[in-house]
Amino acid sequence: MIKKQNLPFKRILLTVLFLNIFTGCKKAHTDPCEGLLNESPPAKIIVKFIDKQTREPLIVDTAFIKITDKRSGTAYKNWSVINTTGFDALNGSLTIGFFNETPGEYQFNIQLGNKGTAVLSYQVSRKETDNPCRPDSYPIGEIKIVNQSFEHFQYESRAYPNILITAL
Repeated sequence: MIKKQNLPFKRILLTVLFLNIFTGCKKAHTDPCEGLLNESPPAKIIVKFIDKQTREPLIVDTAFIKITDKRSGTAYKNWSVINTTGFDALNGSLTIGFFNETPGEYQFNIQLGNKGTAVLSYQVSRKETDNPCRPDSYPIGEIKIVNQSFEHFQYESRAYPNILITAL
């Protein structure tokens, strides 16, 4: 008789256990991209200015540098002058960071006081990626100075397409 009384209890216990296993173990769908910034680091372009006559590097004074967006005429503030210790090949060069995520051509006037103005141009393109968190990338290319001659910086037999040298 005692065994018959335990039978309903065991059935209830097994039913509750069965329901917990199949209904309680559902995992919530998580987004692997949640909390990640969907931004690229800024693209950097470096421009080294040399003197037109002597071919020596120009001493760049930040007080006399003015960079403007050629299309809108607004001042561009995302730049600095390189002053590193131990590697003087780029000292005095201008480094400019760009945050473009719209395909197209971009141009900037770089004025160095009374020395002159160089017009920097580059192209942003859109490329699809295999990354589900960042389905598109926006690389820059076709970097050039459009109003005068320029060359790409070379160091130890390697060319650097994001570093330009131009004479003013």
